[in-house]
Amino acid sequence: MTERQRRRQGEDGAAQCRQGNLPAREAATLQRWEEIDLYGRLQARGEKCPRFILHDGPPFSQGSIHVGHMLNKLLKDFIIKFRAMQGYRTPFVPGWDTHALAIEIQAIQSLPLDRTTIPALLLRRRCAALARLHCTVQRKQFRRLGILGDWRYPYLTLYPEYEAAVLGAFRALVANGLVYRALKPVHWCATCVTALAETEIAEDEHRVQSAHVAFPVHVRPQELCPHIPSELMAVVIVLERPWMLPGVVALAVHPEATYVLVSDAQDAEGFVYLVAQGQMEEFICAAEMKAPQIIAHVTGAALQTMQLRHPLTQQRLPILAENEAPAARGTGIHPVAPDHQAEDFALAARHGLGPVQPIDATGFFV
Repeated sequence: MTERQRRRQGEDGAAQCRQGNLPAREAATLQRWEEIDLYGRLQARGEKCPRFILHDGPPFSQGSIHVGHMLNKLLKDFIIKFRAMQGYRTPFVPGWDTHALAIEIQAIQSLPLDRTTIPALLLRRRCAALARLHCTVQRKQFRRLGILGDWRYPYLTLYPEYEAAVLGAFRALVANGLVYRALKPVHWCATCVTALAETEIAEDEHRVQSAHVAFPVHVRPQELCPHIPSELMAVVIVLERPWMLPGVVALAVHPEATYVLVSDAQDAEGFVYLVAQGQMEEFICAAEMKAPQIIAHVTGAALQTMQLRHPLTQQRLPILAENEAPAARGTGIHPVAPDHQAEDFALAARHGLGPVQPIDATGFFV
């Protein structure tokens, strides 16, 4: 279809709409439904009929509705009306989620408010007032779509009775021993100073310079090159996100993989580096070794007794031999940073290693 044909089709549709006076007829129909209390009459007619309940997840009370709200509500309204015509009683109680982070952000930006100085109770009250305002706006818009429901008595998650019901359910969970206290990795927004859900994460591509980092050996297996002083030995990793370095609590190797001690014969100081055999050539190239030589081979399982020193904090770090350790690029040795990666958090927890928490709530290193 050409652009002219599409334009002509749109003009024909608009003309038909004007001829049928559909906007006015639609408004009149909705007004009549309101006057005769169509929703109430449908519920009264089906009082003794089997009930059909559609549990509708409440939208956030933030701004006006958009096409996603419209599609969601209309599809559900089609189902409810269809079931009503089949003879079911179809009560529908609309509601709103008034505890969203988006509401708080909008309140801070639109009022405007200073998060760092406003008392928490006053901020909650301002957010509640804004949420109620948007509930009124959205209710009018949903009713304009012809959606039937008990719009006079909706539920809001900020109602005390709703919050009391949530606390009652939580109390039952506590009473049944299903609630415990522990650490858990969550996404955190340093700007909003709050946790984020998976659906609230927006990712952008960001190029960073990766870094080779050497962890000096503190304790090593006695049989591993006893003629070389420990202070000349180091285990090398590649950090694709160098800011993770303060949060590294261990290094992980695969117990069945082979690792090599490699040095540069032209290095006057005689430093020796441990890397995976499969990534040795890549490391030699990155380290610009002129006369590389392999000093020894060792399996990952034999490295479990080795202890390292953190290059920044000088803390002692273990080497973990783990079959389920994430695949490590660069040198084949995986840095375990539980503060930055969920899989690392789980790996560290299995070995009793807690997070370091080097970053505060506002995103600054402490």
